[in-house]
Amino acid sequence: MVHSKAVVLIGSLDTKSDEIAFLRDKIKAEGHETITMDVGILGEALTKADISREEVAARGGSTLRELVENARKGIDKAFAVKVMTEGASQIVAKLFCEGRVAAVVAVGGAIGTAIGTAAMKRLPNGVPKVMISIVLSSRMKQYVDSKDIIFVNYPTDLLGLNFLTRKVLSNASGAVSGMLRMKEPERNGKKLVAITSLGVTTPAVMKAKEKLEREGFETIVYTIDTEGLDELLEKGLISAVLDLTPCELVNIYLTNTSQHHTRMALANERGIPQVIAPGGLDFIILPFSINDVPESYQKRHLYEHSPNVTLVRIDSDEAERLGSVLAEKTNAAKGLAAVVVPTKGFSSIDKKGQPFYNDQVDRVLVNSIKDNLHRKVKMIEVDAHINDETFVDEAIKILKSMMRFRSD
Repeated sequence: MVHSKAVVLIGSLDTKSDEIAFLRDKIKAEGHETITMDVGILGEALTKADISREEVAARGGSTLRELVENARKGIDKAFAVKVMTEGASQIVAKLFCEGRVAAVVAVGGAIGTAIGTAAMKRLPNGVPKVMISIVLSSRMKQYVDSKDIIFVNYPTDLLGLNFLTRKVLSNASGAVSGMLRMKEPERNGKKLVAITSLGVTTPAVMKAKEKLEREGFETIVYTIDTEGLDELLEKGLISAVLDLTPCELVNIYLTNTSQHHTRMALANERGIPQVIAPGGLDFIILPFSINDVPESYQKRHLYEHSPNVTLVRIDSDEAERLGSVLAEKTNAAKGLAAVVVPTKGFSSIDKKGQPFYNDQVDRVLVNSIKDNLHRKVKMIEVDAHINDETFVDEAIKILKSMMRFRSD
């Protein structure tokens, strides 16, 4: 059987199914074939893949069942990432050798970016490769800020044309031409609710997103960098903020790796209803492999999140600092704001049986919030984990009541 060349789409279809399906439909509308590959591990795939996660795991040298069981126990996540990376890379290389790859597009966070780019590196220069990622190194951040700037990595110096550089420049010109052909999607007029997220709170965010959209809201999700959210707040496009994951505060106040000191300030100033939770405030994110973390962290409790990202469990002093910062920022709100605290953990790895679970340190953070929060700001403790439906329901109920009050 002769196969035509196709655009290979790589992503976790438990969390990135909407984006992959959208890309697939757009690419097919331009007359190109697609091959979707699912590299997810935990959640159920929401879109059928041409290449299943079971196939990817098998090609990587394991079974999906083994990876899922280990991940649920909080062990060997790094091994799972390595397996899926190797599996995806081998499959893409095989498809290319069979003459079936026209281009590769991947979508992901830290783990999805590691898997997607590893697969792309198996292909020669000149084959179109697009990584749609929320991950940018600090060096790249200075060039792009919060804008959707597309970089094309030039494989040689910029000194004249040859067979290779003509191909790369042709791809770049084709990308621009394709963008110009696309029509801008129309706004739907729905109220826009911003939600903050990170991989460790994704289950909560997905539940919240589904519930809010079912009730007629549109949602927009931001991860650790929320400068783009500030732009929308300045334009008056955001109706409310469900700040489930304010982990940017760790980068600002513990590691000094972010200068976004206005975090929460615009929402406060504009009186936008806010529900804030301590999601992701149980760790520090280091952009290093676990073998390359700075010496000052080497004796701390570490967790290998992905090949290039290591997490450090915060200690009691850091928890107290973060709690006071969160309270101080919430106190500055000119509109309605509330802090909603899940008492059974702040992230997927801060849960009973998981590697970062430490209820004593979590309680230090909660007490610090309570001690520093003004009386005018409500603090509600929910006997649940942040990713539990019970917690999400309570957070949304409070946010909706604030929005109703503001509109009355």
